[in-house]
Amino acid sequence: MNWSHNKMTYSSIKKGVAGVLTLFTILPVFAFAEEGRPVIDPLAPTKKVEDVNKETGLKKANVNFCSRINDASSKFAEQINNLEAKQVKQLAERTEKITKKEGEVDAKRAEARTKADSQRVQNWDQTIGKAKTDEQKTAITTYKTAIQTALDARRIAVDTAVKAYRDGLATLMTTHATTVDADITTFKTAIDTAVAKAKADCTAGVSNKNAQATFNKAVNTARKTLQESRKTSDKNPNLVELKNVRNTAIKTAEQAFKDATTKARTDLQAVIKK
Repeated sequence: MNWSHNKMTYSSIKKGVAGVLTLFTILPVFAFAEEGRPVIDPLAPTKKVEDVNKETGLKKANVNFCSRINDASSKFAEQINNLEAKQVKQLAERTEKITKKEGEVDAKRAEARTKADSQRVQNWDQTIGKAKTDEQKTAITTYKTAIQTALDARRIAVDTAVKAYRDGLATLMTTHATTVDADITTFKTAIDTAVAKAKADCTAGVSNKNAQATFNKAVNTARKTLQESRKTSDKNPNLVELKNVRNTAIKTAEQAFKDATTKARTDLQAVIKK
């Protein structure tokens, strides 16, 4: 029985859920183009203008920073909101795809079991027809019961292991999604705070250079925090544990079935050879 689809579907989920973090970490910090105007990126070197303070004789920094902070912050918020909406939609689509895939796998498993059951009944009928003595007939009936009992036990164990894995995976997805939402909220709050600080500095007469430097530092800190959170969330030991528990349970069930059928076959052959 092939359980590789579980690995594939989780990988897709993981990439999908973690994708929102990746999108935010590569999002330009302050790169919003306006028609007819160059893009401002506070992480890039700031352009200087020959605007000299008469009292200090020092050149002022980019005067466009304060004049464009309002428009830029609005576009920044719009981009984040659009990304959030996109991720919600993609997560829903992936969840639907996974549910559909699991349904297809379950249907194929049920079909295979039904076919195997039918074939097994035919084999038993043929075997019982070859019995020459009452002792052999009894032995065949005992064999049949032992095989069916072992088979039922294996199926129950496998189904239980698969269900536990899927339930655990769903819980991890929910937890991860909650973590992602919290990280995004933290990131947005940090950006809002940085923008509010920049506006306050500009209103208070802080130089464009200092206001922009403070803003850039705050945004970089927010970005690094988000990146670190992504690294932590991508390394989920609970997923590994889920896989190990599932695989061990299935392996144990298969071995128990093998042992039971081997014994049943040996017992039957001992009677048939008489």
